[in-house]
Amino acid sequence: MSRASLLFLLSLVTILSLAHACPDACYCVVRHVWCHEARLTELPAGIEQTVHYLDLGGNDISRLPPMSLVPYPNLRSVILGKNRLLYIPDYTFGNMTFMETLHLDNNNITKVAENGFKGLGGLRTLGLSGNRLTEVPSVALRQIRNLRHLDLSNNNIHNLVQHSFADVPYLESLNLSSNCIEKIDKESICSLRRMKHLDLSNACLYQVPRQALVRLDQLQTLNLAGNNLKRISVFAFGAQIYLKSLDLSMNKITYVSPDAFINGCSLQKLSLQGNSLSAVPTKAFKPMKNLENVQLGHNRIRRVAPGELDDFPTVKVLGLDGNQIRSVSSRLLTRLPKFQALDISDNPLSCDCNLDTFLRWADRKLISVTHSEAGWRPYRETCDAAATAAPVPEQEPCPAQCRCLRGPFSFCGPSDSAAQYVSVTCGRQGPWELASVPTRLPTRTRNLYLDGNKIAVVREEQLLGVPELEALSLQDNQLTEVPVDALRAVPDLKYLLLANNPISDVPAFAFAWVPGLTALNLANTSLTAVPSKALRLPRNLTTLQISGHIKRLTAVTFVGMSSLENLVMDHNCFKSIDDVTFEPLVRLVRLGLSNACLRDIPVLQLERLPELLYLDLSKNTISDVSDGAFIGNQRLRELNLANNEISRVSPSAFVGLAELQKLDMRHNRLPSVHIDALLAMAGNLEVLDYSFNRARDLRRWMDSKQIDLSPLRGFQGTWCAAPERLYGRSLKSVFPAELCLEKQSGSPQGKRTRYQTEPRPIFPTSGIQDEISTLLDQVLGRGKDDEPDQSEVSTSVDSQSEDNKRTPQSSVDKVLSRLSILSSRMSKIDDLLARLRKKPQRSRR
Repeated sequence: MSRASLLFLLSLVTILSLAHACPDACYCVVRHVWCHEARLTELPAGIEQTVHYLDLGGNDISRLPPMSLVPYPNLRSVILGKNRLLYIPDYTFGNMTFMETLHLDNNNITKVAENGFKGLGGLRTLGLSGNRLTEVPSVALRQIRNLRHLDLSNNNIHNLVQHSFADVPYLESLNLSSNCIEKIDKESICSLRRMKHLDLSNACLYQVPRQALVRLDQLQTLNLAGNNLKRISVFAFGAQIYLKSLDLSMNKITYVSPDAFINGCSLQKLSLQGNSLSAVPTKAFKPMKNLENVQLGHNRIRRVAPGELDDFPTVKVLGLDGNQIRSVSSRLLTRLPKFQALDISDNPLSCDCNLDTFLRWADRKLISVTHSEAGWRPYRETCDAAATAAPVPEQEPCPAQCRCLRGPFSFCGPSDSAAQYVSVTCGRQGPWELASVPTRLPTRTRNLYLDGNKIAVVREEQLLGVPELEALSLQDNQLTEVPVDALRAVPDLKYLLLANNPISDVPAFAFAWVPGLTALNLANTSLTAVPSKALRLPRNLTTLQISGHIKRLTAVTFVGMSSLENLVMDHNCFKSIDDVTFEPLVRLVRLGLSNACLRDIPVLQLERLPELLYLDLSKNTISDVSDGAFIGNQRLRELNLANNEISRVSPSAFVGLAELQKLDMRHNRLPSVHIDALLAMAGNLEVLDYSFNRARDLRRWMDSKQIDLSPLRGFQGTWCAAPERLYGRSLKSVFPAELCLEKQSGSPQGKRTRYQTEPRPIFPTSGIQDEISTLLDQVLGRGKDDEPDQSEVSTSVDSQSEDNKRTPQSSVDKVLSRLSILSSRMSKIDDLLARLRKKPQRSRR
């Protein structure tokens, strides 16, 4: 055999090994490996050495040994987010000069070693958000000087010391949001002269870090939202001459200096929502000659005078929602030739003829005006209603630790008043947390959010001043019991959120004072049983979310709760569920039993829920879907069985589910899919997802194994959106052979069919690979016992002669000739793949 022939044979062996080398828990295609949410605890074995993209996100990996990725020198992108990593040791990644993207988000990383990124000289993007870093890993960043994008958001970084980013001078994007930064040294980010995007939102800042920003003259986007800024001083953004977008929303700004944006000629979008401005700061806007989008919603602006915006002819969008504006004149926008959209919703508008004239003028100018339903009425009704509109009451001060958004819930009308209500948020402000409910809340408070504090007790006198309260959120606090006494003061309460508290008991009379309660959240508490007696008192309860350490559901658990429509009991561990547990829930439309230690589908229990539309049984240990498992839930629209251990689906498992629109069975152990089970629900099916299952030939499944069908009723209107070769065809017109179906051996009639596997449309070479494998077996002299079952070999092998199947080729030249022909066919397929990747995706009908 010549040297060229041997090289050619070796290349084909490499192609064959590339197509078949893949870990069992992963999915692989063309140098891409997906092991997302595969329950891995370490790096899986069997990954092809030429891999370019590796996704290990959503697993339980807690440690990466040094040099663990060295066997894969061609890696370009690695995703290790949502794992349990605590530390990045020295030389973890080795010499991987081709790697460009590394995601380590949402782990528990507290430290990165000095040489943790050693060998990643070509890295461009690094994600470290959602970890527990207390400082910028400056020393480790020295190894990746070519870094362009860095995400350090949602960590515990408190200080930006001198030269924190001195060793990454080419950085263009930096995200430091959701840290509580107490100090920013003026030399900390001054070396980032190429910086274009900087995010410092929710960073506990009390003033604009002007000295630190002074050298960032190439900055284009700056986000300072969600801080504690009160004043924008002189020359605050004077150095950013190329700044295009500035977000100052959700601060406490009361004053903007006329010279704050003295060099803001490039600014196009400015957001000042959720502050305390009493007027439009037009003097500060004068240098902005290219301003297009201005958002001033949820401030305290009472009036926008006619002609006040005449100096800004480039403005296209203006947001004035959630203020205290009573009237709008058509002369406000007369000299804005490019104006397109105005938002005046949630204002106490005076519904008089001036407003009517303005809206008619806006219609003629094709200007989009967003307003409330009562803000635009016919001419006569508007003028009559204006005479009966009640005055807006004087505003009460907002507690120092809170933010208050004011807006009317009703507008001028024959019998309505223009009264304003208040939404109060007293969440965690950086390291400062509330130990009790703040005093002197506005009297008209309608919504009160106290999430993420250290409140252990809520007393009645603390809520006496807010009798109109409808929504109370106390999630993520330290409550050990339901605040029964406090509920006496708020008889109109409708929504009570108590999730993530160590509540262990609910008294029988807990909700006696709030008979109108409609939604209750008791998720992630310490309850060991459903508080049935307490939940029977609110007669209008429609939504209940409860989880903790509940192990049993008895026959009387839900007696007297016939009004329930949504029941979520995820993250419990049920040992027993009585057959008639759900029988009282005659109106239930949504049931969540995810991560509930279920080993079997509760068929008898589900039969009692004929109105059920949405069912979630994901993240359990269900192994089998038997015949008629959902026969009593014929109105079911969405069914989630993902992340179980299902290895068998009966052909009649989904009989009766004619209205099913979405079925999710990802991350199971299915070896095949019965066509009978698919056709039983094909009438309205829109999404069928069988990806990431442990089939014997999973390597040849298409990437997502997702069939998207039109929602048209009836079998006639169901058409295929995937794979690409069947796109747009009616499902009724597709033959079993085109669905990669084969006759199932052992069937009495021999006509029973099942899903074999479906070649991916982006790598349709399985038939050629099988033929190459057969020819190589002949060259290597392997016996018949070593060959695969002929019933599972594709049609390209069946086309060979019987002599080629039974007797090894004696002439190597004939084999090499056939291999040459196959190589030519594969090159043609490569051309086809290039065209398919450029083909635009067709829209659904």
